[in-house]
Amino acid sequence: IVKGDEKLSDTAATSKVIDPGMFGNDSVNSSDTSKNSSSSSSSTNIDDMRFLKPIQKPIAGKDAQHAPRFRRESEMYPAIASLFRLVERLICKFAILQDSTQKTSPSQSVKVYEKADVGPKDSDNYLHIDLGLFISDMWKHPAFNDRAMKHNKGPEIGAADPKYADIFAIVKAKISEDDQVDAYKQLLLYTYSIYWHQHDCRFAWGLTVCDTAIRACVFGNDGFLASDKMDLSEADGRSAFIGLLVNMAYCGREQLGFDPTIRYNSVRSMWEIDVFNDSDSTKTTCEIVSVMQAAERIFGRHTRCFRCKLPDDENGTEKNNDSDSDSDSNGLGHFIVKDAWAYAEGDPDSPGFRDEVSVLRSINEQLGADASFEGTIPKLHWGGVVRITGQDGVALEDKADPLFQILSNEDSANHRRVHKRLAMGPIGEPLRMVRSVDELIVVVADAMEAHNAILERCGILHRDISTNNILINRSQGSVRGMLIDFDCAVRTDASDKT
Repeated sequence: IVKGDEKLSDTAATSKVIDPGMFGNDSVNSSDTSKNSSSSSSSTNIDDMRFLKPIQKPIAGKDAQHAPRFRRESEMYPAIASLFRLVERLICKFAILQDSTQKTSPSQSVKVYEKADVGPKDSDNYLHIDLGLFISDMWKHPAFNDRAMKHNKGPEIGAADPKYADIFAIVKAKISEDDQVDAYKQLLLYTYSIYWHQHDCRFAWGLTVCDTAIRACVFGNDGFLASDKMDLSEADGRSAFIGLLVNMAYCGREQLGFDPTIRYNSVRSMWEIDVFNDSDSTKTTCEIVSVMQAAERIFGRHTRCFRCKLPDDENGTEKNNDSDSDSDSNGLGHFIVKDAWAYAEGDPDSPGFRDEVSVLRSINEQLGADASFEGTIPKLHWGGVVRITGQDGVALEDKADPLFQILSNEDSANHRRVHKRLAMGPIGEPLRMVRSVDELIVVVADAMEAHNAILERCGILHRDISTNNILINRSQGSVRGMLIDFDCAVRTDASDKT
């Protein structure tokens, strides 16, 4: 591929990309296989991939403007898909010839959907994607790890119809490099749907192919980064592109943006989520009953809320009841797990530091024993920074800083977000669900009374009062108003209550 030969069979291409010495007695001599490449059923015709072949330099005069390689974007799709499939086959071939128990063995491969220029099956808009890529487990063909909610097992090998719940990255094609900015804009629109449908997506990938130039994009909470141009008409560009896919095959899934602390339990047919508790360094695994809120924006906190319960015991007996009340033997019914990338602003010891976990702990300590505020403030069960365990077995706090430090020269202080998760209750209803004007008055009055007590007695200012942050609490058999979402709350000076 790197040399841009006219025709390459799989075996011939393998010997060019990977050192034949690695294959031992099974190594293939490229000169021998190239003789039979035209008759090989698995040969790849590089003539079909026009972007792999340099266009003749333009000459002066009326012919100075050379014709584009492709007249329309749709002509690019088969060529791009063929290149992805060829590199993927070579990586698979190399993996099969290696000992799968070695630490150096690839974990997954990047595969391309069969259909191009289609609207994903779970799309709620009119947008069509050019090409979709998904991740396939290298050693568990044909099924790939569970991705979407509702027990979706993910696409099978050679899947035809893409779904946002399964897509790893979207490829946007343009016939000219002059359209690079437009390609970025369209990737942003697609990425919104990826975040909305994938609840275990920490950051998203995308690729643009403008004429011969491929760029890889990573979408974070506060912006996106694009790689340098990988020019497929040049050997160095093709090497960089192949290296990208090889690295994606060998790295851990957490490095591809997936969250291993949200996973599908095939034995229980249930999605699970880990909640970390900073106060005692423990981890509690909860079962997700339903998704109450998905990530609604491309950038920002990516707040997600799940209705959860503790797992059933080994005998199948539920540790929780099916209601929202806290009347079971464990003191927990169904509860909310909030997952968000909070902005870590300032010094943790400074009054203006924002930390919802510590704020709720302080409020519960100060007001939790006061019966008059029962049901008007959230009760924190566990909460802390999400810890991701990598391939080396080391658990690290999930932060945005390391990603941007590795991928760019930007000051990581611009991306000081921390991945936090809180389990709390009770579960409330949106303010729009009030049944009467009297209920509305009671609910808002309770929330404002709680706000005043939190400021006066706890020295904490909420700073984000809105209709979305006042809930109706019916869990105790009566109607109360509950103030939630302390992401923006700060501690105030005791002498300053304005």
